[in-house]
Amino acid sequence: MMKRINKEFKNLSLFSLGKLVSVFGSLIYSFAMSLYILKVTGDGLSFATNLVIGILPIVIISPFAGVLADRLNRKLIVIIMDVLSGILLIGLYVYINQNGLYILTIYITTFILTVFGVIFNICLESAKPEIVTKKRLMTINSISKIIGSTSSILAPIMGGVIYALVEKNVFDIEIFIMINGLSFLFSAFSELFIDFDINNSKAIKKLEETEKIDDMETKVEHEDNHSFLSNIVDGFNYLKNHSQLKSLISFFIIINFFTGLALLVPLPYIINEVLALDATYFGIIQGAFPVGMILGALVVKKVSDHIPYDQLLSRMILLSSFIMMLIGVPLLVPMLFPTGIYYLVFYSLVMILFGIIVAFVDIPIMYLLQSLVDDNYRGRVMSLAMSLAKITSPLALLLSGILINNVSPWILPILGGGLQLLFCVYRIIMSKKQYLHTQNLKASA
Repeated sequence: MMKRINKEFKNLSLFSLGKLVSVFGSLIYSFAMSLYILKVTGDGLSFATNLVIGILPIVIISPFAGVLADRLNRKLIVIIMDVLSGILLIGLYVYINQNGLYILTIYITTFILTVFGVIFNICLESAKPEIVTKKRLMTINSISKIIGSTSSILAPIMGGVIYALVEKNVFDIEIFIMINGLSFLFSAFSELFIDFDINNSKAIKKLEETEKIDDMETKVEHEDNHSFLSNIVDGFNYLKNHSQLKSLISFFIIINFFTGLALLVPLPYIINEVLALDATYFGIIQGAFPVGMILGALVVKKVSDHIPYDQLLSRMILLSSFIMMLIGVPLLVPMLFPTGIYYLVFYSLVMILFGIIVAFVDIPIMYLLQSLVDDNYRGRVMSLAMSLAKITSPLALLLSGILINNVSPWILPILGGGLQLLFCVYRIIMSKKQYLHTQNLKASA
C-alpha cells in the first residue's frame, strides 16, 4: 500500500514538473516572439498573423490528436512531443546564429511548436486516469489547473522582462531560445520516469485478457476497421444530432470572432505601438487576465448554482461587450492618464474583469460537455467543439490586423464590443420569444 502511495506521489511530482516546464516554456516563447514581431515591424497584421498561426493547429490538429491519444501509447507520444519541441528550438538557435532571425522563421517555428503542443496536451490530459488512482484524480486535475493558471500569469511577466533585457542588449534572444529548447528536453527526461500504467498490474491485465477476450477482439477489429476520419465523422454526427451542444458551439463561434476582432490584436497594438509602454508593463497587463480567471474559478460554482447557465452566459457576454469597449477609452480621453502607471492600473483591472468573465463562461461549459456527452464520444466531441469554437478566430485576427493599420486603433475595441452587444441583445430577445412560444403551446395543450 505504501509503495503504491509513493509511486503516486512520484507520478504527481514528475507530472507537475513536466507540465510546468512544457507549458511555461511554450507560453514564454509565444509571448516573447509576438512582442518581438510587434516591436520590429510595428505592423498589426504581422502580429495578428503570428496569432493566427498559433491558433490554426488547434483548429486543424485537435480532432486528429484526440483519436491519436486513444489509439497509441500516450507516454511515448508525450515524451516524443517534448523531445521534438526541444530539438526544434535548439535547431532554431543554430539557424539564427548562422542566418539571423526573420519573421517567416518565427511563423514556421510557431506553427510547428503549436502542433507539438496540441498533441502533447491532449495526450497528457487523457492520460491522467492512468497516472494516479481515481482517489487522486481530482488532485491531479487541480494541480494541472494551478500550473496552467500560474504559468499564464508568470509567462507574460517573464517574457516582458526578457524582451526588455534583449532591447537593452543585456540578453540575446537566441540564448533565450536555446534555454527554452533545453527545458523541453529536461521535461521529456522527467516524463520517462512517470508510470503511465499505475492502475493496471500484470495480474489485472491477465485476468481481463482471460475473462474479456471476446470483447477485446471485437474492439480491436472495430478500431482496425475505423480510420481516423471515420472516428472524427462519428464525433461530428453525435454533435450534429445534439441541439443543445450545437446551440452552445454556434454561440461560441460568434463570441470568439468578436474577441479576436476587438481584443486580441488591438490591446497589444495599443499598449506597445500607440502608448509605447514598457515591455514589462505589457507583461503585467497580460498576466492580469489569468489572475481574473483564478478569481472567477473560486466563485463560479456558487454563482452557477443559483443562476441557470443560459442566463449566466447572456449576462457575462453583455459585460464582456462593455469591457471590450473600455480598451479604446484611454485613447479618447488621454487627459485622464497622465503617466504610464495609470495605463498599467487601468488595463490590468480591465483584464482581471475579463478573466473573471471568461471563467464564468468556460468552466460551466466544460461541465456541460462532460455531463451531456456520452463517455464513448467525449474525447472526440470535446476536441471537435474546441476546433469549431475557434474556427472564426483566424479570420477575426487577420481582419483586425488589416484594419488596425488603416483606422484609429480605438475604433476596433468599440466596434467589436458594440457588435457583440447587439448580438447578445438579439439573442436574449429571441430566447424570450422562444420561451413565450413554448409556454403558449403548453397552455393550449
